[in-house]
Amino acid sequence: MGICTTLFIGSQLVNHFETNKKINLIIETQQALTNELKKTKEERIINEKNMKSSIKIATGISLASMQPFTAFGCFFKALNISLETNNITLIDTSLNNLEALVDGLTERINRTEKIDACDIECIQQNYKIEELENHSFYQLIKERYTSIYENTTELIKKI
Repeated sequence: MGICTTLFIGSQLVNHFETNKKINLIIETQQALTNELKKTKEERIINEKNMKSSIKIATGISLASMQPFTAFGCFFKALNISLETNNITLIDTSLNNLEALVDGLTERINRTEKIDACDIECIQQNYKIEELENHSFYQLIKERYTSIYENTTELIKKI
């Protein structure tokens, strides 16, 4: 009887240790899956922001000839979102479009062409340099955006 009891208790101990190993494996797998899910969610959020930035750029391009100051707002928002996600390609695209817009406005003003002044006040109030300063890549674009903003401010005075 003593041998049977010893064998029974021994088998229960072995089962207990095997069960603990399986539980630990399940916990590790669950943690790995949770981490992977978190990483995927963060990537999705960044991709959504990049897509939003791209949409703002496309909207700005489509509005540039008819409503240049509305387009400026679109490009600025795209720049702000791109700085948030540290997407260098979209940052550069946003800045290039802002520069092209300012150059185009300058040419139009020099030709004394009528320009839709819609959203000028919005630019003066909402799209200031200070809004971009909180981003880590801001120092890389500071000089370039400051030039764009100052040129835009000068153009507004001419309208």
